[in-house]
Amino acid sequence: VSLSFEGANPASQPSGRRLLAGRSNYIGYDPKARIADVPRFAEVWYADLYPGVDLRLYGNERNLEYDLIVAPGSSAAGIVLGISGQGARITPEGDLAIEGAESPFLLRKPVAWQEIRGNRQSVAAVYRGLGHGRFTFEIGSYDASRPLIIDPIMAYSSVFGGSQTDNSWGIAVDASGNIYITGYTSWAPWTALSTPAPTEL
Repeated sequence: VSLSFEGANPASQPSGRRLLAGRSNYIGYDPKARIADVPRFAEVWYADLYPGVDLRLYGNERNLEYDLIVAPGSSAAGIVLGISGQGARITPEGDLAIEGAESPFLLRKPVAWQEIRGNRQSVAAVYRGLGHGRFTFEIGSYDASRPLIIDPIMAYSSVFGGSQTDNSWGIAVDASGNIYITGYTSWAPWTALSTPAPTEL
């Protein structure tokens, strides 16, 4: 499964914000691929992903979130989500359900809002299908002289697998949302839940 922003500005580059304590080291079997002393950030921003629209990526408790921040006088009309996978559909609840080969997940019905006199003012927002795995946002009326924040939430996602054989005999999720998998993999260092490869130490 992949999610892309179609028609986005190719010159928009990621930048880290809100530096965190500590450093990360990425190791692998190829010494040339090892990266040491990598700074950690709470957020990653893509400025001007679309004209007047920034993208902010961050973690919120157990959820991966991204905000699309529409500047005053700009529009969200050009934002297009491209979904590749086994299928994507808008559920009756307004969520965007994406089916993948291993890890189906939901993008919850988008929440949109503005800050007005120190208060968060909700703005109506829904997904709208454009066909062929493409979706956009349909936004209700709002004050175009103020920034607009569109906040879809990725409700469930997992990564499981190595570069060789993996077999899962069973999977369960408990009341706290923890994932339990029984099975085996032929290359243990590359098996992870929500951990990038190469392994992060």
